[in-house]
Amino acid sequence: MEALNKDFLEHGVFIVDTFEKNKNLVYFFLPKSTFLIAGRNHISDVKEDRTQKQFLDLAEVKELTIDKFSIEDIKCYIKKSNLEQPTEKQLSQIEELTNGNALLIYLLITVASEYKSWNEFDYDEMQKVFLEDKDCGLIYYLTKRILTHTQIEDIWKLVVPRDLNIEIEPILFEDKGVFDSLVNVGLAYSGKGKERYSYTLHDDVYNAIEAFAKKELKENSLSSWYDNKEVQNIHQKLKKFYEVNKTDVLNRKFDICYHSMMMKHNFESDFHRDRKAFIESFLGAIFTPYKEKISLCKGFNTFDENFIKQTIEKIEEEVQNALSRMSIELYQECSAYVSKGISEEGVYTVTFLEPLLGKYKKQQDLFQIYFFLGQTYQHKEEYEKTRKVYIEAISKDIDDEDFFYLLIGNTYVYEEKYEKALEYYKLASRINPNSDTVFNNMGGYLL
Repeated sequence: MEALNKDFLEHGVFIVDTFEKNKNLVYFFLPKSTFLIAGRNHISDVKEDRTQKQFLDLAEVKELTIDKFSIEDIKCYIKKSNLEQPTEKQLSQIEELTNGNALLIYLLITVASEYKSWNEFDYDEMQKVFLEDKDCGLIYYLTKRILTHTQIEDIWKLVVPRDLNIEIEPILFEDKGVFDSLVNVGLAYSGKGKERYSYTLHDDVYNAIEAFAKKELKENSLSSWYDNKEVQNIHQKLKKFYEVNKTDVLNRKFDICYHSMMMKHNFESDFHRDRKAFIESFLGAIFTPYKEKISLCKGFNTFDENFIKQTIEKIEEEVQNALSRMSIELYQECSAYVSKGISEEGVYTVTFLEPLLGKYKKQQDLFQIYFFLGQTYQHKEEYEKTRKVYIEAISKDIDDEDFFYLLIGNTYVYEEKYEKALEYYKLASRINPNSDTVFNNMGGYLL
């Protein structure tokens, strides 16, 4: 890599395939080079990993969506798989069924490779499945066929846990190696380093399995497929597993919460909400304290209907309030981090917040990130660092700089340095002479 680095300091082009398995290559991005990256992951994976200062400006990262495959593209793809070419009729059927979707073509080739023939497909059956559900039908059909060949049954179990990891594999399936089998056939990918034994299904595969679980497991008497006895049994087993295994306590506490709340029967009919979506929103609520979430989780299934309705309304109101302060992209990133239960401090975590300053450009987002970061240091009583953050925010010409002067003044009050506090309160009042908060704080000082 050092030799490449030297050569490409002038200029160069890197072409990287299967990026989801080679994410560490972003650490070799060079200012004068061009990287063409192909992979199943999202552009955010490039942005989120950009932690070193020599990285390109984010504005230079562009995402291009590949057009659907033509018949000629499909022929070329099949040729590279060392399979015999389908007949012209079969090619036409493949194009029609897949609509040129790269994942579907890949799945078809995977199945054909197993049988070494294109004649094993029942094209009429696939057409029927496709017409019944154009979004997920064929993906589910081919996924199920691939997994049946690898002797994996009850594939709906793959979408019951929050996360797939090696520890829960025996709870879902008797045989070991199921998750690695998913990776081997291209339906999932595994993490790297410490997350080597964590697995993620391809998004389209996950959505297809979940869509058909809703149809196949929902009995007429049930509010949702979540209330199916077999599904509830898996949630119960996973809850007990996380209660007994005490390592990585914070993550596991949220997993206990999730599986416990998923066992709330008739949630959909009682509250007209999807329980999984609500629980994820609840666990990812960035302004609801960690301890409050744990407390609510413990009694959730015993609370009366009115209390649960109030909780739902509170979380929905919190989300709307947050979206009035920041972009949906920033909120989703903060919420996703908080929902992992990594830290009791939630979003108020320096290692999470600092990289966001180089990622977001909108005024409202920068305001919120600087505020969160300053509050993080303030909670630790590291007031000098708190002030440094707010002074940096002011230097960026972010709106409401009077608010940051007010916050700086507050830090001096906490340190009982009242003269310095008054100095910053006065700066805030000059910028915004109509601020009641500033004058209330100044009045408190004078008293």
